[in-house]
Amino acid sequence: MRRPLLIALAAFVAAFATGVAILVRARRASTPERVVSERPLETMTRDELYELARERDIPGRSRMKKTELRAALSRAGRSG
Repeated sequence: MRRPLLIALAAFVAAFATGVAILVRARRASTPERVVSERPLETMTRDELYELARERDIPGRSRMKKTELRAALSRAGRSG
């Protein structure tokens, strides 16, 4: 009697853990990660600058080069 109970309990725990893992992954996927950086703009890559510009909703960012993104972010930092 004890063994079937342990098997059922183990199956329940495994199913519960799987469900929790799925929920955690789904939440992480639906929550956009933000670029929170104290680094100077001069040390950031173009992709990092673009992501920061996206977060700050800078128009025309997709067509900007690295130097243009850096300048736009500098301007936005002074005005915002």
